[in-house]
Amino acid sequence: KLGFTPAQVALAWVLKQSNVSTIILGGSNIGQFKDNLKALDVAEKLTLENLDEIEHIFNTKPAPIFNLRGVKL
Repeated sequence: KLGFTPAQVALAWVLKQSNVSTIILGGSNIGQFKDNLKALDVAEKLTLENLDEIEHIFNTKPAPIFNLRGVKL
């Protein structure tokens, strides 16, 4: 639907999560690594509607994060 590979969309989704500070890219060859880097472009193009659709399809909505004082972040 978006014109990107599943790996690119998955990495972009992870990148858009507020509780994620770093993602580790990898691949079996340089082509896969370059393909994974395109997730940065995908992340810029994902809308809130796209993210909601992904989370609905895969039931991946992250749970709220609480700090040590129990305050929702």
